[in-house]
Amino acid sequence: VEELAEVQALAGSKCRVVIGSYTGNGDSARVITLGFRPKFVVISGMQPGTQSNSTSDWDRYFALCDGNVLSGRVMFTDTGFVARREISGAFYPVLHVEGRTYCYIAFR
Repeated sequence: VEELAEVQALAGSKCRVVIGSYTGNGDSARVITLGFRPKFVVISGMQPGTQSNSTSDWDRYFALCDGNVLSGRVMFTDTGFVARREISGAFYPVLHVEGRTYCYIAFR
């Protein structure tokens, strides 16, 4: 039992995952505070009626981010990340549409 507690404590200190959500609010960027700089973030703005084969929704509202790729859309900070609003004429994904809810998983 003591060994299990030690393993759990060590795992908790080494691996941290935060799961949450945000809703686009029309500002130019949405700041998400995690308490740490993420190494990787998965963001999904899929809606309940999204078809699993709907490439238009997958292209537009889903992102895997490592802090380098998609840096124009998602910027990592020392305390979390910033999702930027769609820029006129810019490419997908769109990760900050007013009124759309996005879920995320952030890895430390």
